[in-house]
Amino acid sequence: MSSTVQDDPLRQEAREVLAEATHLGFIPYHASHLYWLLEENSLKNPLVIDWDTKHGSWRDFLQAGKAMGVQVFYIEIADFNLGESIQQIREGETEEPSRENTIEEEADRYQAYEGQVQELVLAYQTASTWHVYHRPADWFIKWQDLMERNENNEVDQEEAEELSEETLESYSRKLAQSLPFQRTSKITLRRQIAQRLFKDELERLNPNLEGIVDRASGILETEIRPSQEQALVEKARQLIEAGQTRSSVARKLNLTAQKLNRILSEFSH
Repeated sequence: MSSTVQDDPLRQEAREVLAEATHLGFIPYHASHLYWLLEENSLKNPLVIDWDTKHGSWRDFLQAGKAMGVQVFYIEIADFNLGESIQQIREGETEEPSRENTIEEEADRYQAYEGQVQELVLAYQTASTWHVYHRPADWFIKWQDLMERNENNEVDQEEAEELSEETLESYSRKLAQSLPFQRTSKITLRRQIAQRLFKDELERLNPNLEGIVDRASGILETEIRPSQEQALVEKARQLIEAGQTRSSVARKLNLTAQKLNRILSEFSH
């Protein structure tokens, strides 16, 4: 169906974003799969910060970029394709067609959103830091929940291969070290990242995927993040000892002054 301003608010929002960006002097770069574009960034240790949409609009996001001297901003206007999603459901057929048909019937209710914008993603880069604004349509959040339920149903039908402790640990650590995994705390996105990372082995790993994601989350929070913060603290201390102020150190390390003070305090003992 063709979208209108009235029934496709995110498309109208995207138009307003582009108009405002042009007014502010930005150069728009239209991208697809923007989250994965960031994964391919050539920087050694890119830091990705998600914009808190509860406390600032896309206008605030652009104004912040303007204040930081950004010239190019990336935009992804992702359209909803129900046909592709239905095909994915059919490709994941189980031995219980009635369960699959139920999911497909629920999916048909989203026919009205065909061709509408499912999510809007904006991003720009300052030094080694990526700043990301992500705005999914309300109905698309419900759609993702439906798709996750379908995936869980497929997992329930599969006979889980018993993986050794060493194998589970190996996959979990690989996932925890993935930059996209590190920059989101949303379970649905983390599962999608795991599926993409292990796509060539997904049939084998799918029954164990939830456990791998959970273990990877634990590794990230108890080992990787503390190690990353320790490295930042050591660098910050070196700069402070060299005579730089905390505010200048925070800017060099792409940290807020509040976060710099927090990690310095946490690692002071």
